[in-house]
Amino acid sequence: MKNIKTIIALLLIFSMFFLLCACSDNTDDPSERIIKYNIESEPVTLDPQIADDSASKLVILNIFEGLMRLDENDRAVLGAAENYKANNNYTQYEFTLRDGAMWNDGTALTANDFKYGIVRALSPETGSETVEELYCIKNAEDFHKGKAKETDLGISVSGNKIIFNLQYSDEDFPKVLASPPTMPCNEKFFISVKGQYGREDEFILSNGAFFIKEYGWTHGESIKLRSNKNYVGNKKAVSGGVDISIGSIDNGYEAISDGTVDCYAISGSDLENAKNSGMTIKSYDDTTWGICFNMQNKTMQNDNIRKGLLASINRESIEKAVPAHYNIARGIVPESVEVGSQNYRTKAGEMYIKQSKDAKKYLYKGIEELELTRLTDIEILCPNDEKLQPMINEILEDWNESTGYYFNKNPVSASELEYAVSVGNYTAAFLPIQSDGDSPFDTLKKFRSNESGNVCGLNSKEYDSYISEIENSSDTESLATIIKAEKYLCDNAIFYPICTETRYYASAKNITGITFHQFGAEADFVGAASRQ
Repeated sequence: MKNIKTIIALLLIFSMFFLLCACSDNTDDPSERIIKYNIESEPVTLDPQIADDSASKLVILNIFEGLMRLDENDRAVLGAAENYKANNNYTQYEFTLRDGAMWNDGTALTANDFKYGIVRALSPETGSETVEELYCIKNAEDFHKGKAKETDLGISVSGNKIIFNLQYSDEDFPKVLASPPTMPCNEKFFISVKGQYGREDEFILSNGAFFIKEYGWTHGESIKLRSNKNYVGNKKAVSGGVDISIGSIDNGYEAISDGTVDCYAISGSDLENAKNSGMTIKSYDDTTWGICFNMQNKTMQNDNIRKGLLASINRESIEKAVPAHYNIARGIVPESVEVGSQNYRTKAGEMYIKQSKDAKKYLYKGIEELELTRLTDIEILCPNDEKLQPMINEILEDWNESTGYYFNKNPVSASELEYAVSVGNYTAAFLPIQSDGDSPFDTLKKFRSNESGNVCGLNSKEYDSYISEIENSSDTESLATIIKAEKYLCDNAIFYPICTETRYYASAKNITGITFHQFGAEADFVGAASRQ
C-alpha cells in the first residue's frame, strides 16, 4: 500500500511538473501574448464607410483589411488582393482577391463585398464625409452628390476580380484602397443587423488580422482584439491579440515603463529617458504651428490688417525661440509631404509673408478702410504650454514695437483652444494644423469653405476653385495648382506658418513589429510581438 501511495505521489509531482512546463511554453509562445495599447476616446463607430475619428480608424484598420494596406514606410502593399495590374496611363486598375479569403465567421470574402463597401460609402444615403479621396473613381463625385446613378460608377466585378476605371490618371490609386471607406462590407450581414452595423462587436464582421472577441467591446472602458484564424493575408498576426484601454494617459513614457501599455505617444522631454531604457522610437513631422486669423471677425476680414501684423514679425527672433523637438517651418504644408515620390517643400520652396518696413503702412491703410481710430481687442489665443510661450512673446513684441499698439495673449488649455476656434470665438490664434495624409491636398483642403476643421473660417471662391481642381486630378498633374493654393493662403495672410512639431511614439523594450502610420499615427498591430 505504501509503495502504491509513493507511486501515486510521484505521478502527481510529475504531472504538475509537465503541466507547469506546458503553461510556461504557452507563455513563451508569441501567438498567445496580448499587446496593450490605449486610445483616449471611445470610437464613434466601427462602420468603416462612415468613421471619421482617429479612435475609430485605429480599430478599423486592425479588424478590416482593404485590397491594399500600408507598410512601415506608408507605401501601398498587397492586402486582401493577391495582385493587381494597371493600364499604361493609370486610368484603369484590376485587383484579384486572394484564394480562400474569408470573413472571421468563415464566410467567403468576395470582390462584390469590396464593391458593395465602396458603393455604400459613396451613396448619398450613407452620408459619409470621408470619401473625397474616392472621387478619382469615374463618376464617384457625381454619384456621391446625387447627380449620377450607381451604374455610372467606374467599378465592376468579374469573378474574384474588381476593376476600377478612374476619372483621371492616378499612379497612387492603390494607396487609396488601404483607407477605411474602401473596406469590404458583406451586404447580407449589413442588412441583417438592421442599422446597427459597427455599433457593437456582434454587429461587426471582420476580414482583417484581428476581430473583436465576443463581448470584447466594453464601451468607455476597453476593446479586446483577438487573432483572426480565418485571415488570409500577406502576413499573419504574430500576437494573440491587442487589449485596447479607453481613457486619458497623462504621461506616455511612464505608462510604458510601468506596463500600463506596450506602446504610446511620448513627449520630447521624455525622449532621452525612453532611448536609455531601450524603447523603440518613431518620430513624425506632420503638424505645422502658426498664426491663424478669424476670417469671420470684421477686423480680421481686412487683408491689410492681417498683412501688417505678419509683415512686422522678425523671423530670426522667432527661430531663436523655437523649442526643442520643433523646427522652423518653410510653409503650411509639412516637410514630410511628397508629390510623385518627390518632396513637396523642395518643389514649392518657402512660403510665408516676409518681414517688411511697410508693415505700418498696411496697418494704417486697414484702419482707414475700416473707419477706425485705432486697433482694439486683438489678442493671440494660444496653448497654455510653457515651451511655446517664448515664440508667442516674440510675436507680441514685434507687433507692439512695429505698430505702436499693445497686444496680449490668452493662454488656455488645448481643449479650450480647440473649442474656441471651432465656434469662432477668437481674433487671432497660435495653433497646430495636422495633415490627414501624405498629399498636400490633405493639408490645404482644411481651408476650403464649409470644410469641417476650417479653423480660420475662410470663405473664398478663388481658393475653393484651386481645391476643386486639385481634388479632380492627381498630385503630379495639379502641382502648379497646389502651389497656387498654398501661395494664396500665405500671400493673403490667412495662416502664417512658424514651426513644425516632431511627435514621438515609443514601444517597450520587449515589443517589436508595431507600425505607426505617420499621418494620424494609427497603429498597425499585425506584426506586433512580445519578447520575454
